[in-house]
Amino acid sequence: MCSTKSKSVISNVKLLSFFFVLFFPFVAEAATSYDTLSFKPTVDHGNYFTVEQSQTLGQWGYAIGVTGDFSADSLVLKNAAGVNVQDVVQKELALHFGLAFGLADWLNLGVEVSGAPYQEFVTPTTLAPETAHVMGDVLLNLKLRLLDNESSPIGLALVPFITFPTGSDSHFVGNGDVTGGGKLVLDTKRIGDRVSFALNAGTQIRKEVVLAPGATVIDDQFLYGAGVNIKVAKPVQLIAEVRGSTPFQDFFKSNNRDLEIDGGLRFLSGEEHQVALTVGGGAGLLRQVEAPKWRGFATLSYRFPQKEMEEESEIIVVPEVKEEVITTNEIHFALNKATIRDDSKSILDDILEQIKGRHEIERVRIEGHTDSTGAEAYNQQLSEQRANAVRTYFLEHGYSADKMTAVGMGENNPVADNATKDGRAQNRRVEFHLQIAPGANMRVEEK
Repeated sequence: MCSTKSKSVISNVKLLSFFFVLFFPFVAEAATSYDTLSFKPTVDHGNYFTVEQSQTLGQWGYAIGVTGDFSADSLVLKNAAGVNVQDVVQKELALHFGLAFGLADWLNLGVEVSGAPYQEFVTPTTLAPETAHVMGDVLLNLKLRLLDNESSPIGLALVPFITFPTGSDSHFVGNGDVTGGGKLVLDTKRIGDRVSFALNAGTQIRKEVVLAPGATVIDDQFLYGAGVNIKVAKPVQLIAEVRGSTPFQDFFKSNNRDLEIDGGLRFLSGEEHQVALTVGGGAGLLRQVEAPKWRGFATLSYRFPQKEMEEESEIIVVPEVKEEVITTNEIHFALNKATIRDDSKSILDDILEQIKGRHEIERVRIEGHTDSTGAEAYNQQLSEQRANAVRTYFLEHGYSADKMTAVGMGENNPVADNATKDGRAQNRRVEFHLQIAPGANMRVEEK
């Protein structure tokens, strides 16, 4: 029989397969451009900027946010020798609106809408400079959590995605056709309540695009990224990332890669730290096409994850134990012995009559108590003997042995001051603890 977790993993794989089958026929068509809006914030606004985490939002959880980033030289065309020949996108202000929703405890659906409200652009064919405001491609993704890092040493997730050609391909903020791919996510939970790490690796599938004849060629790309989140203070986090891409064609060509490093601070607010303001910046370390010379960005987000519902388990209701206590110091024994004196037997008969007449009493615990005169070990032994003597008296007078226990408490629980004669007399006592059936009425009597 499959376990619940195994069934969940199987369902995840089936859903992922369906997603790829759905979009692969569209991706086979040729793309005509390239999207230079490469800074894609995670739509569920997790622990990092663009690097995905494995944790989902939980069923009916959601996240929403807006990111603005300003970059310089985000598209530079190069010749075969890797020398810059044309600076196409010189300055660019981009906006990204992200929304994610938890469809199940292990599954998110997310969407991102991007655009460039300001762009300084040089047309590659005419070299004419212009400014423009243009729409970007729409991204749709799923996140399928396979391993939960709250219960496993690591977290594991798959993030398939698809982009739709709503952007301006003439201004290089859209791919000109449908593209798609996926990422594998490996991460940790926050270690020591201080730091967490994440690794991403995946691919974006698209047809080959020639941006510069004989030089800048883009086809299917290998995507990768790594992130670290450090809790500096309770409401402040330090985040750093590296991410990049390499076309599978000429994979090891040195001037055929993009690599960007970013860092920043996140300031959290709200009772559950649901509101976050993130500010940061970065620069391109390797710049083939999409990594800019430098970048600055800011994000305002609201994240409302739902805690995963625990699996149903059998609930055992333990009824509340109700207890009455009858306390008396009128039961007397022979000096330093456990022999009940004759003048005390009428008291025991009266208590026994009350107990025998009450069917709601389930058990009786008889406790013997002494004062502090004498050695503690001796008093403990004497109290046990006297409690058993009372139990034997009740047994001889018809009370069930199965319903009675006898314990000696010695001098450990005084109710008065042992320094006085009256106090010691009160401490030499017998207590009858009556366990009452649930729902029955209670009354307490003292003699």
